[in-house]
Amino acid sequence: MKLKINFENVISKTAIISKSSIIGNGTHILNKSIIGPDTKIGENCIINTGAIIEHDTEIGNNCHIAPGAVVLGGAYIGPNTFIGSNSTIVQKTKIDDNSFIKAGKVIK
Repeated sequence: MKLKINFENVISKTAIISKSSIIGNGTHILNKSIIGPDTKIGENCIINTGAIIEHDTEIGNNCHIAPGAVVLGGAYIGPNTFIGSNSTIVQKTKIDDNSFIKAGKVIK
């Protein structure tokens, strides 16, 4: 038998989250992060301080978006992915599962 445990979300009071976004269980959204409309964020993710996730983006389970990273509209980030500090993921870009993006990178 497989047990399903739901963890609570931790969302900073200074984060801005669109009402049309979907946030999975156990996700942490930290100080001054911005989550745009129609965004889907999976379970057990970390959206770190000052990260910006724009409209219509999908982020898989167990992802970490580091401080200051920007994910532009319509992007897809596969599960188990790390996006480094101050990186930019250009609109409609697909990041494969289990990826590691170094700090400061621009991915087109």
